[in-house]
Amino acid sequence: IMGCTPSLHVSHTGVIYCGENDSSPSHSHSAANHQPPTTQPTPLTHNQHQGPAELNQHGYGRAVCPLAWTPSQTECGFLRVGPMKVLKKKLKVLLVFGREDSVSEAWWSACKRQEYDVAIRRTSQDALKAFLEHTHDLVIIDARSSKYLNADNICSSIRVTVHSQFSVLVGVVKKNFADRENPTVGPMLKNGYNRIVTEVSTVGGVLNDLIQIEHSDLTNQCQLRAMQAVFSALDACKEVVHITDTEHRIQGLRTHRDCHLP
Repeated sequence: IMGCTPSLHVSHTGVIYCGENDSSPSHSHSAANHQPPTTQPTPLTHNQHQGPAELNQHGYGRAVCPLAWTPSQTECGFLRVGPMKVLKKKLKVLLVFGREDSVSEAWWSACKRQEYDVAIRRTSQDALKAFLEHTHDLVIIDARSSKYLNADNICSSIRVTVHSQFSVLVGVVKKNFADRENPTVGPMLKNGYNRIVTEVSTVGGVLNDLIQIEHSDLTNQCQLRAMQAVFSALDACKEVVHITDTEHRIQGLRTHRDCHLP
């Protein structure tokens, strides 16, 4: 049989296969003397993997993220999303504090207790350099005073980089920051922050902030990163894509005639 169009099959478990659209069981026998033997579709390897999609323990490429980052959905380092499991990676955190005090120590200790990959920088230049080298998932910036750091400058400098699209930036402000008649977080959010928290000098208080940030902000960014990977792959794919459930029933179909992303 000639002229078969290759297709990309995506199962409900998130595994992507690429093969020929030939359902005839006798095709391989009749063409054995004229074509090389048909090989089983191979999963994406680590070297073939590009973009923000994760890899599971077998090396299969996946572009999925947890809908809710809760302890009930963690299992041996995996996060469950329906019937699928996603490898939970170790979060990278960058602390930007101009001086060492009880607040910076509390953030450092809390990140260590959460087993994050944490680093701390004291100047704007060092913070930007570290972020460009490692692309941290979470950046905590000391915005309590401009005496030691220009927090707004650091935030905007990090946010304009192409690496910061899916990073969460948090500003730490003084306790009296909210003791005003008018809202004060608007300008800071427009500058690039995702969240503003008040200073806490206890590890327990910082842990509460970290858990909320991980549960909401980091999860949302992870979902956006996964969806961008999926749509980018579909937009660049010229083959037919079938999405099936565990019973091989087609749940979605995308052909090359479908419109591309802008």
